Amino acid sequence: MTAVPPQGDFHDSTTGAFLKGMLRAVNSVRARHHAPPVRLHDGLTRYARSRVHGFCRGSGPGSGDKGFHVKTSEVLYWGSSGRRRSGAADAREAVDQWYTEAPEYDFDNPGFNPRAGHFTQLVWRRSALIGAARAVGGAPGKYETYIAVEFEHCGNIEGEFMHNVFPAAGRAPRLFLR
Repeated sequence: MTAVPPQGDFHDSTTGAFLKGMLRAVNSVRARHHAPPVRLHDGLTRYARSRVHGFCRGSGPGSGDKGFHVKTSEVLYWGSSGRRRSGAADAREAVDQWYTEAPEYDFDNPGFNPRAGHFTQLVWRRSALIGAARAVGGAPGKYETYIAVEFEHCGNIEGEFMHNVFPAAGRAPRLFLR
């Protein structure tokens, strides 16, 4: 889904429950793909907050690219509703959206695929830490949720896919671990 420039007022809704839900959702998908669990990192969460709030003040996700941390990778979620909902999109909704890219990835020919980039970062074996943030708001008749998750170590590195992205459980993983 392509985001349009944000309209209206946004507020931080990065709660403890959201962060725990994100950690649980990300680690659930990682476990399916033979990747070790990640841990929450306060510094990465602060960085994710700055990223998501930059999107809300600018003209969408592309506007937040100033000051991007070189050692991190990022996955973004944007959702919109025509009317105010009782709550923002949750972590599981974002992770589920990123995971829908899994069928686009060719495990027999590992490498970057722009149609699977969120998925491959999500399960990137070498990533060990995450930070996440969520902002919600909008204008009359429109309610938006922005979510950013920052990963360290950075993923989607050409030449490293065979060592970091594995098929789901039930299909034997390639054994190219370093």
